[in-house]
Amino acid sequence: MIEFAQIVYATLVTGIPLAYVAWTALRRRTFLPLVALVAALSATLLFPGQLLPATWLLLLVPMGVCLAIFTFYNCLSIALLFRRRPKPAPEVGDFLPAVTVVIPARDEARVIRGCLDSVLNSAYPADRLRIIVVDDGSTDETAQLVTSYRDRHPNVRLIVRPPWAVRGKAAALNDVIPEIDTEVFCILDADHQVAEQFFSVTLAHFQDPEVGSVQTRKVGRNWSESWLTRLMELESLGWQYSVLDSKSQSQLIAVSFGSGCLFRTELIHRLGGFDNDLATEDVEASLRTFEAGYKTKFEPGTYTTDELVSNWESFFRQRYRWARGTTQAIRRHWLAFYRIGQPTLREKVDFFFFPILLSMMVVPYLQVVTHALALVTATRVPLVYAAPLSYGFVIVACHFVAGLRNRREGGGQGPQRLRELLLLSFGMCIYYCTVLLVANAKAFLDEFVLGIPYRPIKTEHLGGERKQRLGRAVEGRPAAASLEEQLVFVCGRHSPEPEHVLALRPHLGRVDWHQVQEIATSHGVAGHVHANLVQYGFEAAIPPAIRADLLAFRRAVLARNLQLRKAWQELVDVFAQAEIEVIPLKGIQFINQFYPLDVRPIFDIDLLVKPTRVKEASRQLQALGYKPYPNPTVNGRAWFTERPFRHPDTSAVVDLHWDLVSIYTYRRIYALAIEELWQRARPSPSNAFLYEMAPEDVVLHSALHCAIHHHFVLLFQLVDLREVLRASGQEIDWTLLVELATTYRIKSPVYSSLRLSKRFVDAPVPDAVLEALRPPLQGRLFHRYLLDRGTILDRRTRARLERIKWGWISLILADSPLDTFRAIWASLGFGLAAKGWDESEQ
Repeated sequence: MIEFAQIVYATLVTGIPLAYVAWTALRRRTFLPLVALVAALSATLLFPGQLLPATWLLLLVPMGVCLAIFTFYNCLSIALLFRRRPKPAPEVGDFLPAVTVVIPARDEARVIRGCLDSVLNSAYPADRLRIIVVDDGSTDETAQLVTSYRDRHPNVRLIVRPPWAVRGKAAALNDVIPEIDTEVFCILDADHQVAEQFFSVTLAHFQDPEVGSVQTRKVGRNWSESWLTRLMELESLGWQYSVLDSKSQSQLIAVSFGSGCLFRTELIHRLGGFDNDLATEDVEASLRTFEAGYKTKFEPGTYTTDELVSNWESFFRQRYRWARGTTQAIRRHWLAFYRIGQPTLREKVDFFFFPILLSMMVVPYLQVVTHALALVTATRVPLVYAAPLSYGFVIVACHFVAGLRNRREGGGQGPQRLRELLLLSFGMCIYYCTVLLVANAKAFLDEFVLGIPYRPIKTEHLGGERKQRLGRAVEGRPAAASLEEQLVFVCGRHSPEPEHVLALRPHLGRVDWHQVQEIATSHGVAGHVHANLVQYGFEAAIPPAIRADLLAFRRAVLARNLQLRKAWQELVDVFAQAEIEVIPLKGIQFINQFYPLDVRPIFDIDLLVKPTRVKEASRQLQALGYKPYPNPTVNGRAWFTERPFRHPDTSAVVDLHWDLVSIYTYRRIYALAIEELWQRARPSPSNAFLYEMAPEDVVLHSALHCAIHHHFVLLFQLVDLREVLRASGQEIDWTLLVELATTYRIKSPVYSSLRLSKRFVDAPVPDAVLEALRPPLQGRLFHRYLLDRGTILDRRTRARLERIKWGWISLILADSPLDTFRAIWASLGFGLAAKGWDESEQ
């Protein structure tokens, strides 16, 4: 058993990077890295007794140097901890330089209010403070919000970058730097908020002509939200107190981290701005600041607060971006200490820390691989436990000391209890040995081995809407991937919110209308889009050809819907004469209740009758000239609980249902009681044989239909669900709805549909209901890796959903392992279904 575990361990730690390099090399047609990696692994396995101990000892050298450097920094931090009083910051006195605050922003409407309010409410004189917000192609209401501040505050300015501009934070900063005429400027991310004395404390350092930049402390506003955010906060404290502050107060080389940092304007002009080709332009600018003969000071006496990412995917992406940017910056500057003027010996030695840090991004992973191969090949390596124990001790010591310093100097922010600090410090060992290890190794491989160009990754900030994306409701609309998708989300519904539609007005000139037409038509909401654009006076912005196509679409929808409604009225009269109770379903029900006839296309007429009246209803349809389609069978049972009929003259299609779950596979999983549904149904005042389902049943059926029949790939299904909820209003008994979903074992599909409808089209679904319907693990993973990685208008998301349709989605959207087993058993009937269909056709 132990040998098997060792083999699995070695296979994972060596196979995953090898597979990643192989896949990337084959895709990019660069075979040299793959050949070199396979050759090194083969040589190690052929001669383990010679190569593994030598490799282990070789890796101990940079590991030992790096641990010694971190131990030195930690000793400096301990000395600062036991110092009687923190070193006071320089006093401002009469030194009140004008400062420009530059806020690059892209789709930051959720958080930019707090950022602007904090700057405007700071204690620094307003006449010495200027604010420039650079809108880098936002598709949300960022520009409108900043415009409202600009109208009220003369020192606020908005710069909107043109659509053809190169995107990126550094590019946005470079655009505005030539227009800055103040002595100092401050870079502030849109999710950051400054302390009241922020500018007074930081600007005092610029009285020293050798100071080129100042970096302040950063505190996560939501650090206590989860164990992930707690670890992130302690990691930040360790970096700030044990490294940056120790280096800064010991006259060594500190770096900035991009927000809450201030620069001399003339220095950035000399440096030529920021490098937009790097993932972390801030670190690289700090290294160039040192090369130019200036110092970067770290100021722990004030701070900015920011929003920590609260899900694992965003966390890994952010750490990968930081690791990739560090490799890029160090790669460009690791020999810079030979080129600079006359630095002190300690500065040269300290600068050597950066290439050592670069090697440490891959050395721990190589040590893990070496240890795994040594276990499999039964090779003994020297000092096998010394490296991990030393590594763990330094990690725990650095972060625990940083936590103690934060208790003393942090003003009550961040983790304060000793027990919590100790647990988090040991938790940092797991964090460094797992997530950070993988992110660093991937960044190193991408930069040095595979040469993959870096693609910018933007961190999404949720502001007041910050919630876990796993199993909880997300308020408001998502940030669409494009302006066209945003327009379809807003206008592709019945009666959208006026403020959302009007917010699109400034962006209509940048819309790709061909893409809007393609998306809206494929999702069945082209009628809604055109109707809303006409209603709000935006029709002139649509190109004439597309305007004509949309108008023709609505006319075709109107003609078809009128034809089907006429056929429906004829069916109602015939069924009433035959005393057959009937309930209209889906499209025909919706246009009778709340949709105009020319916006929502109807493809067929769906009717629900009691199982005992199916044969009689079929005879009545055939008497009207409708021809039945064959229904395949599986093991003697009908595959569908519906039977389609088509009229040869009008092409009208009628689907006659006797159950709401129409596919054999799903009937083995979900336990809907059709008799109870009929008991809750209400007869129409004008026709005793025409019934309406109870509001709870309408919601359940609409949600179930969206999930198991359309697999969430069509927007009009979510719009229908929204309108059902809005039309029912206070009539819905949410407690009863949750009870029915639980009893019928349909919580997972109902949750998914309601959650997506709330997320994309603002359906009025209470958060408590979503929490009560929360699905099991496989359902949460389904949302995490399929639904939350994009919008349903995104082709890649739709393709992923299409690949798992029918039987596979029944496995995912099951409420229990037993239901999953039932789905697997029922899915075995697909082959029989095809055979039954062929026999029925014959």
